[in-house]
Amino acid sequence: MTMAWRALAAAWLLGPASLQASSIDLHLHVPMIEEQVRLADLEAADMRLVVVPLYATPVVSQLRGGYARSLLRQIAQVERWAAKDARVSIVRTPDEAEAVLKAKEWRLGVILAVEGAGGADTPARLDRLWDRGVRMLTIAHFTDTRWGGAAAGRYWPMPTCVPGGKGAVRLNPKGLSEQGETLADHAVAKGLILDLTHASDKTAFDLARRHPGLPLMFSHQAARELTPCERTISSELLREVRRSGGMVGLALAANYAGADMKSLMGHAAILAREAGPEAVAIGSDFNGLIGLIEGVPGPDGYAAVLKGLAAAGIPATAGAESFVRLWRRTNDARSRNPRP
Repeated sequence: MTMAWRALAAAWLLGPASLQASSIDLHLHVPMIEEQVRLADLEAADMRLVVVPLYATPVVSQLRGGYARSLLRQIAQVERWAAKDARVSIVRTPDEAEAVLKAKEWRLGVILAVEGAGGADTPARLDRLWDRGVRMLTIAHFTDTRWGGAAAGRYWPMPTCVPGGKGAVRLNPKGLSEQGETLADHAVAKGLILDLTHASDKTAFDLARRHPGLPLMFSHQAARELTPCERTISSELLREVRRSGGMVGLALAANYAGADMKSLMGHAAILAREAGPEAVAIGSDFNGLIGLIEGVPGPDGYAAVLKGLAAAGIPATAGAESFVRLWRRTNDARSRNPRP
């Protein structure tokens, strides 16, 4: 072997491992459907990262000790689930997530999130969740929070958010509140990823104006162009995702994206057109309650969805890499916001 070939071989053996192009689910409710989440299905789709949201229902949580205790119980549940297989780990930093993507054998990194801000409505409560490993927070859910306004609409018994619906879109005029500004500043200074799914348009635009360097995250969405309601995402907000270098997850929910693969791909095409193809990933919202899309009964349908996205020119099979880059840019925004 010549000296040059020895040098090349050494560089290959000793140099840093490259990232594996792999997929991510930005919103998978493991605590609600744990028995349906089979690692074999995730491995078949080469899904190496999943964001696992915890959800504390308002009434039941108060009867069982409050939001904080409910969320802590769910964190412990996810920790037990992850501990069942040595290939699964909870990741708290971009470096830990990147190590999962660099592994030669398949591994799964779990990012803890909270959907709804009831348990994170003061800096101290937010800090407590951060210390337990939470790295993403949906700042509004079905109703307004201390952070700001939630998307207008009725979910039950006669939902106003219907694929192919008609009529004007009602918008919630409430945006980021004064307390929400304080909380957002605190969250950004910690490096917490703020999920704007379910937030009012004004809340999302207010956050984008207050922190223009923050990548915007919408973890499980459909296109308002096809499903007209504030719960879905507008073209204007998708362009803000593109501007900020953010991401948008395609919800695999018939409630928002239609009942079949053709409808789902129609939503995906609009998300990619406005936000950019690299910004689109899966954000399933599998929770045991959503309407299911034909051919996508649960996590075992990931591979079919990724195949459809690839055929449409959307590289969601590299979504995990995009997420790690977003996470690093979120940390960059932290260094520019040292106020709290």
